[in-house]
Amino acid sequence: MSKVTAPALPREGHIAAGRNIAPLRATIGVAFIILAIGVGGYELAGLAVSGRYSPATLGETWFALDVGSLNLVQAVIQRFLHPGLWDPIIVWLLRWPLWSLLGGPGIALAMIYLARRR
Repeated sequence: MSKVTAPALPREGHIAAGRNIAPLRATIGVAFIILAIGVGGYELAGLAVSGRYSPATLGETWFALDVGSLNLVQAVIQRFLHPGLWDPIIVWLLRWPLWSLLGGPGIALAMIYLARRR
């Protein structure tokens, strides 16, 4: 006769490993917030110098950093996902101010960490 055993309970090491991810998320969130504040400060400095507010957008920043990867992402989305996804949805996101795209997820990650600690 074969012996039926109950499923094994997770070992304590596995439970502890899951808890170690939360501080990493909070650290990434704080890094995003710091980057968002830096980008916002850069924009405010530009406003003080020129008298005109010109936000740094995700698309302009990505284009300045690596135009090849931006073109690759566009080609992959249009060819393999859906051609209508790039314009207007992705283009709309690329036109958003960079500080909001960094600060929003940063605040969300930090708030999730704080909510779980309580």
